[in-house]
Amino acid sequence: MNLYQTSTIGLGPHRFMDNSNNEEPKILRHLETEDIMGYRVLSSNLFHLLDVITNWIEEGGYCRLLACINPHLYVVSLEDPEFSSALHGFDWLIPDGTGILMTSRILGGRINQRITGSDIFHGNHNSLNNVGAKVFFLGSNETTLQGICNKMCVDWPCIRIAGTYSPPFSRFFPKRITEQCWRL
Repeated sequence: MNLYQTSTIGLGPHRFMDNSNNEEPKILRHLETEDIMGYRVLSSNLFHLLDVITNWIEEGGYCRLLACINPHLYVVSLEDPEFSSALHGFDWLIPDGTGILMTSRILGGRINQRITGSDIFHGNHNSLNNVGAKVFFLGSNETTLQGICNKMCVDWPCIRIAGTYSPPFSRFFPKRITEQCWRL
């Protein structure tokens, strides 16, 4: 099992925290998307996306939510309106899966690279390691979180782990827990 595999990534202070200027950083305006069957999917390449995310973090932007969309998740979204709504609520949907690439080509789009959650995770942590950033891991179980922390110390020794939290399973995630994580 890949301990770093993920389908969502939350970055930076959450948008319900104080964001006085409430303005999108200029660097984010340069990300191109295209419509793939009703979803706005990023059409930028991995390196451009990593540059944008790194610059956005340095500017101190509010939390962005990123999800990987692939054909399986698209089919699930057709059968589950709540899941579909959640996908539409993400700030960034990245093209994970050759089916998304093929669909883009058939529709005359410009997506030419599959980008996985692991690609984003590893690329961001390589950048964060250079500046000695902090990270917080939320979710999963204590055993997996400990395994992630152990691997992080080896792979990215300059990144500080601000903490971890494995919440009890709940359909709704309490806002207070999310706020506490961002304060770390």
